[in-house]
Amino acid sequence: KMARCKYVMPSEDGVPGSCGIAWVCVEDEFIKAKMLPPSHLGELYVLPSPVAIAAGETIGYLGLVETPGSLIGGKKSKHQVHLEVFTQDPRLDDVLANKAGTKGGATYAKVPADLILHEKKSEEGKSKWVATKDKCQEALVESPKLEKDAAKQEWVCVSSDKYVKKEQVELLSQHDWLKIGFKKVDGSGSDGYLDPDGNGELSSEEIQAALQNSGNAEQLHKLIVKHSSEWYEKSSASSYEWLDKLMTKIGLPDFDLLVDHEKQRIDKLEWMQSAADLKIGPDIWHIYPIAIYGKKKDRFVVSYTKYSYTLLKALDKQMAIPSQYAPKVGNYKIATRDEVLVNLTPDDDVTKDSIYQFLDLSKYSEVSDDEINNFLLGQGVLQGKGSVFTSAAKKYNVSEVYLVSHASLETGRGTSGFARGKEYNGIKVYNMYGINVRDDKPSLGIKYAYDKGWDSIDKAIDGGAKWISENFVNHPKYKQNTLYKMRWNPASPGEHQYASDVLWAKHQILNMKKRFDIFPDAILHIDIPVYED
Repeated sequence: KMARCKYVMPSEDGVPGSCGIAWVCVEDEFIKAKMLPPSHLGELYVLPSPVAIAAGETIGYLGLVETPGSLIGGKKSKHQVHLEVFTQDPRLDDVLANKAGTKGGATYAKVPADLILHEKKSEEGKSKWVATKDKCQEALVESPKLEKDAAKQEWVCVSSDKYVKKEQVELLSQHDWLKIGFKKVDGSGSDGYLDPDGNGELSSEEIQAALQNSGNAEQLHKLIVKHSSEWYEKSSASSYEWLDKLMTKIGLPDFDLLVDHEKQRIDKLEWMQSAADLKIGPDIWHIYPIAIYGKKKDRFVVSYTKYSYTLLKALDKQMAIPSQYAPKVGNYKIATRDEVLVNLTPDDDVTKDSIYQFLDLSKYSEVSDDEINNFLLGQGVLQGKGSVFTSAAKKYNVSEVYLVSHASLETGRGTSGFARGKEYNGIKVYNMYGINVRDDKPSLGIKYAYDKGWDSIDKAIDGGAKWISENFVNHPKYKQNTLYKMRWNPASPGEHQYASDVLWAKHQILNMKKRFDIFPDAILHIDIPVYED
């Protein structure tokens, strides 16, 4: 059962908690259900007056759908929701042209062809945009990233790290339907299908082929087509004569029973003519509902990496590590085989916090300098260093969110001695990530910074990012780009592992999640290991 609940998350370590309303799956033992008998179950019910529906409101639930399994019996069952948007309102053209000037929702940048592209560079902690020899193609960019340089010139990111001036593009909202590509097609008298090869038949293979191309799919989704609805006529109508023809063509025993079943389904679906007061005509404009909403970036982008070891072979390699470095629970207790197996086994459920141990730290998370600078406000020497972190992230292929959170944590929010600088051989040096800093001999971290020439905050941010990339995230041999790989190294189990505690990766999850939650629009790339069967 699902219940609509209010939730409040507590604040932790200065990070404000979140609150809101969510639908939660609850067990019977925790709730008391108030059962209300339906007043018009199994019959068409026309509301006495229209009901306004606001964005975000619940309008329906998953329903059980059952279909025949085969000619010999059985059935297939699954829960689905059927959402359809259509209209016969004569003001449709005004809506498409956004005559009311409605704003809000998803934003777009309509980019004309042949504009000179610029690249963003960082010099002494300041961003500047430099013209390239390349020119852009005509494009519609959803949720464009806008940035401003020191001279207050605004720039729009139109592709990967490529920018044009804001005044050269047209900024639109999701309500500017015509300008963002929606188009009306009058298919009155048709069934609403577009036949690619014009042979009068449309197969599932043709539909799949048309939608595999993302460009084709997006254009098709933005077509507003006028055609008849399957909810308008009963099975006796001429538009369903194809069922009897199909029955004759197939000619299998008992196939007529399946056809009869389908006709019963069609008859029960019809409601438009029966609801005479609504005065719905035979042909209406159909709108693809998801196209109205606009594309939304997935929070998690999941990929899988296969390895040459079976899970049990990897377990054997872990258990064969000499006792001094053997898998432990905590710092001292030697882990049992079962304890190692439980933590070694990957769990790819993105609804669990444990997914953060598979976060690919070699991927850029698409967080802007401004968002990072907002996070760094009040954080000592780190304040205002957003562009330095993003520049280093792109240069060395490390997540900018990981770099900034690592530095913030390691330097006590930019206030530690290593962050403010320590002198070595008469030169003040900086170490932003705690590299080579040992509890028993912290001076090693000062010497390392001196040897690397980290004599400024920017150099320490950049140089430390390079070290993290070369030694772990993008190591030429091990490429340990996730917490899981740092701990278990599935490419070569038992070698070059960051810790011996079997819970080490999971201990980092809460902090990792907390840091990425600060940037709700960050894209999280998940790299899940797959062991051989």
